[in-house]
Amino acid sequence: MSTLLQDVRYTLRQLRRTPGFTLTAVVTLALGIGASSAIFCLIDGLWLHPMRVPNPGELVRIFSTTQQDPEGLFTYSEYRALAQRATALKSVVVVGRRGSLMRGPMGLRRCC
Repeated sequence: MSTLLQDVRYTLRQLRRTPGFTLTAVVTLALGIGASSAIFCLIDGLWLHPMRVPNPGELVRIFSTTQQDPEGLFTYSEYRALAQRATALKSVVVVGRRGSLMRGPMGLRRCC
């Protein structure tokens, strides 16, 4: 325990002697910790928690790909025709590209 205390005292003395290095080290650590925390919060909110909607297991995404339209996007007229014919679908929550972020009542979420 005494060697640990000696090492801490020596470290503090050295840091006091070189204020430029100390400031650089502290700022670098602060930026690294802040960036890591921000990235974790983003990933945690987008991928690690289920969506806060009633019955999230019932959510589906419908898309159709062809050689002419590899993105699988529906036009508004195609959407209206699908909505009229598909009686099993209750409502449409989001329309967007595959892999896009969707905005819902609880913030941004990753979509398919």
